[in-house]
Amino acid sequence: MQITDRAIEEKTIPLFRLAFRPLFLFGTAYAGWLMLRWILTLTGVLTWTHPVALFTWHGHEMQFGFVMAIIIGFLCTAAQNWTGIPGLRSWSLGIITACWLGGRIVANIDPSSMALYVFDAAFIGLGATAVARQLVLSGNKRNLIFLPILAVFLALHLGQVWAMQSAPQYGQALGFAGIWWIALLVSLLAARVVPFFIERRLNDKLPRDPVWWLAGAQFSLLALALLNVFSQPAIAMQLAALIALVFQLPRLWRWYRVGIWAEPLLWSLYLSFAFLPVALLMLAATGTDYLSMVMHLLGVGLIGGMIMAMMARVSLGHTGRMLNAHPLTVFAFAAMLLAATARTLLPALGFEWTRFGYQLSAIGWMLSIGCFLWVYAPILCKARADGNPG
Repeated sequence: MQITDRAIEEKTIPLFRLAFRPLFLFGTAYAGWLMLRWILTLTGVLTWTHPVALFTWHGHEMQFGFVMAIIIGFLCTAAQNWTGIPGLRSWSLGIITACWLGGRIVANIDPSSMALYVFDAAFIGLGATAVARQLVLSGNKRNLIFLPILAVFLALHLGQVWAMQSAPQYGQALGFAGIWWIALLVSLLAARVVPFFIERRLNDKLPRDPVWWLAGAQFSLLALALLNVFSQPAIAMQLAALIALVFQLPRLWRWYRVGIWAEPLLWSLYLSFAFLPVALLMLAATGTDYLSMVMHLLGVGLIGGMIMAMMARVSLGHTGRMLNAHPLTVFAFAAMLLAATARTLLPALGFEWTRFGYQLSAIGWMLSIGCFLWVYAPILCKARADGNPG
């Protein structure tokens, strides 16, 4: 569905015609820079001179510099399709993009500044307001669930910046809670889009989760986020992870069709989602002993992989192009999965493998980002191939 005034459309450069365009482009480019700066700092090439906690900064920027840009870009674009009401574009899209960019400049130059609170809060708040306007005006109740989800993201942003600047002892707990909250959102969206995309491409019918199953899947992940915030005993996290696993693992069986392996835009979604039950299984089996590995299974495998797969499909579909993956896009998918595997599997083999695992993971991440940008930067900056608005 395309809803816009063609006169306004023609006056607007293509990059600012729909929210996914600038936010996918700039958010992805920033993810590449973040990883480059992170690995150069860890290896001593760059020196961290800011009076804030480095690891909390890294977590905040990955979540609210990279992931949040993709989330807002996706939701603001999807809300137009859900409601039939035009979304952010032109100057309004430019303002929200400027808020995001302002936050990234502050985060890299002076992360101790109060401006970091303001820019990112404005970005999330304006994005949520834009989505809320479309949902309320259209009476679309089904998707109102995304508004409280965004409200929690705003609270997590404020909490993580506070921890980074003033209370580093809370940084890890709030950072891990943020990862679980993103996983909750990914779980909710995956339950909708993964079976739908497989059905459309393979001309097959897939079962959907019953309402009670959806509720169990989401509330069990909510429990894990809360347990991280309040630092509960390992046994509580193991139990919550086991319950979540019961709801997430069967999805791999219900969604599986042998035909997905011939479609990179499908197997990339499927394999990325598989990192969620794998992470839950590791947490249930080991408790908090390997919590950092669990977080990177989620952060790189589930979240990074799903973002790459979703951006690739959304960018093609919403620019009027055929849903076929470029060879470099396929390589980008594989490189992200390699990054997740290297970051978790190699350190598990022993301390002597840890440094190599970190470096290989960083290389895989940056290769994935680079290949995506090579293919999709021109697509995101050009008008739709079919001549339609958007």
